[in-house]
Amino acid sequence: MNKTVENLQPVPEKLNPWLSIWVRPKVTARYAIEKIPMNYLVVLVLIGGIFEVLDKAVAKNIGDKISTPFIFLIALVAGPIFGYLGWWIGSGIAYIIGKWLGGKGTYRELRAVYGIINIFYIIGGIVWIPDLIIIGSSIFSSYIEGGIGATIWLFISAFLNMVFVVWGFVGTLFCVAEAHRYPVWKALITILIPTVILLLFVAIFAFIVILIL
Repeated sequence: MNKTVENLQPVPEKLNPWLSIWVRPKVTARYAIEKIPMNYLVVLVLIGGIFEVLDKAVAKNIGDKISTPFIFLIALVAGPIFGYLGWWIGSGIAYIIGKWLGGKGTYRELRAVYGIINIFYIIGGIVWIPDLIIIGSSIFSSYIEGGIGATIWLFISAFLNMVFVVWGFVGTLFCVAEAHRYPVWKALITILIPTVILLLFVAIFAFIVILIL
């Protein structure tokens, strides 16, 4: 018989989530649910959205098409909006799928943990400081200027970003598991299902477009 695992972590009176989430994600998730005001978590979501837009701008070489100041303007304006909308939608999907898997988390609890995990992205955003100092605005372009030093730092920066992404993903699994009070493997399914569905929709849409053309 498949039982939901009750795994409520003890809630400490004081906790620094900026440090604890890296090594104690479940305790931090429970602390966010029980102690941290929602307004504080919303601020994290808005800031995290800015860094997410900047990361996408780098990945898509947006600097080949528009100027760097305009990229930052877009990130400052659109980032918080997309971050906020993504927070509500992502939390809602995790809530619905988690319930289907036997989870006990409420929608508010899922919003709390999806808010606190933005610490991963914000701390990871610190890498942007040396990126801009060493590589400059060409970080947004397909051609990196700055010589061998900039190229070496680009590989270091990519490695650091990968570490933050993997660490953040694992931390997210533990946070979702804590909110729903079920095993981490169920949290993995909770996160993977919408990703697979999205990929299927994209594949079907691309196939239809190919047939039409």
